[in-house]
Amino acid sequence: MSPVEIVPGSVYSIEFVFPTMQDVFRAEIVALYKVGFRYGFRFAKMDEKYMVLLRKFERRWGDGSR
Repeated sequence: MSPVEIVPGSVYSIEFVFPTMQDVFRAEIVALYKVGFRYGFRFAKMDEKYMVLLRKFERRWGDGSR
């Protein structure tokens, strides 16, 4: 949920905690599109520390489609 309207083309900061991990994930994202209540985003800027967390999460909890 977002407290503000998400506008395609705009940059936002996000943060969340992955399941079973205590570190807070932080990154900047760009809103790419909006269709109803669905949005597409792209990571724009992220510290290496958070990239490592994202990769760890993907290996552990990813959908296995790759």
